Amino acid sequence: MAEGPAEACPNWRACTVICVNCEMSYFVHGATGAQGFPVLSALQAAGQPAVAAVRDTTTVPDGFASTAVNLADADSLAAAYTGAEGVFVHLPLGAPTDLEIYAKAVAAAVAAARPHRVVISTSGQIVDQPGTPLQAAPETPVVQLIRDLEASGVPTAVVAPRLYLEICYCPSSWGPYVRRGSCAIRCRRTSPCRGAPTWTSRTSSPGS
Repeated sequence: MAEGPAEACPNWRACTVICVNCEMSYFVHGATGAQGFPVLSALQAAGQPAVAAVRDTTTVPDGFASTAVNLADADSLAAAYTGAEGVFVHLPLGAPTDLEIYAKAVAAAVAAARPHRVVISTSGQIVDQPGTPLQAAPETPVVQLIRDLEASGVPTAVVAPRLYLEICYCPSSWGPYVRRGSCAIRCRRTSPCRGAPTWTSRTSSPGS
């Protein structure tokens, strides 16, 4: 990635000697969590200029570029997205009213900044089974976000995992996990999901 004097770029992060907006970067939201960090790591391992887009850059592990953004501020996001090769985004846990604000801000920023592509994770919400009880309602923030991004004309891909749960962080699971070093989940012998992965979890999430 580009190196140079700090004053050459307002997004310079001196501690990593990286100018995060000096070339076509990939911006990863939730980059210290169980969804975003694997994306950030994989991009960097592939030699791609990946940047953690986070509220607090001090939570980002050493060796990764980062930039501070406000998920509720379209202008803050647009400044980061401008010239970006790609953006990975998923809405965090929160009140529906907050998520609606985030979704609108992200969509407005993408429409204004025009990154080359966007990838959205639905974090387990079902958006591809219309006409069934499982389908997320049209007013759900993630559905609104997908709809608005598609309307922007920016190439958009949707990753729709069927379940996303940090089950190893649940109080009932954490004690046994610490003692045994593994996360054991009981499953009925007659369960159709026996032997199949029904959740994803990463117990070494940075900043957690």
